[in-house]
Amino acid sequence: MPEITFRRFVRADYPLLAGWRRDRAWLTWWGPARSVDELEDDYGACIDGTEPTLMSVAAIDGRDFALVETYRIADQADWNARVSVPGAVGIDYGIGRASDRGRGFGKSMLSALVGDAFDEYVDCDCIVAVPKTANVASCRALESVGFTLMRTEKIDGEYPGPGTSSIYKLDRLGWALTR
Repeated sequence: MPEITFRRFVRADYPLLAGWRRDRAWLTWWGPARSVDELEDDYGACIDGTEPTLMSVAAIDGRDFALVETYRIADQADWNARVSVPGAVGIDYGIGRASDRGRGFGKSMLSALVGDAFDEYVDCDCIVAVPKTANVASCRALESVGFTLMRTEKIDGEYPGPGTSSIYKLDRLGWALTR
């Protein structure tokens, strides 16, 4: 298994993310490409710590390959109302380049991310991820590390838009028992 590490996302990473956001899969699941200035609008508060989402870049054997976000769902009022999973940490993620997809990196990243998220958010009981149902690769990666499907529904206001979302959950106790 490759070594997965995480480091905090910083403003110097905007060009990297802007490049990734031009990829077809990113356009499908994360919406329109974003300029460096737009990324500042989107993520500057996270970097400054005035918005509670923790953003990181995942590296595989020292090479940056993915963006990950972790946050207490309760800290995101609109998202909390839509997802409604008490005591949950939310995760979002995207693998940067097409050449890094379909190689098992997502599963390795998710395994490492789950452990780090449970360590970071010791007061949370579970982790929740909400990919679009049509994003079969993401759903399978979540299932491969122990997430279970709670429900599938249309979530109004979810970016980038149409289609149903699959709400996956991984309980802390279940994770601990498998390690």
